[in-house]
Amino acid sequence: SSIYEGPVEDTTGAGDAFLSGLLISQLNEFSLEKSSKMATAMSYLESKETGVREGLPNSLSELEVFIDNNEIKQKVSKIV
Repeated sequence: SSIYEGPVEDTTGAGDAFLSGLLISQLNEFSLEKSSKMATAMSYLESKETGVREGLPNSLSELEVFIDNNEIKQKVSKIV
């Protein structure tokens, strides 16, 4: 099951993509909410294509457009 609507083809590199999203966010001093969205989006985009780096965005603005246009379908309502 994917956090976004769409296929998951290959999870190779998904963890690296997630960490890349966190690092980009921290370097830009984004909020925790935006950082988590960016990391999750990077991981999903990597997973929806077969092969490493095939689905990753080419720019920060491309990543932000994806986040703005795609709602996360799973949300944490409470952390215990």
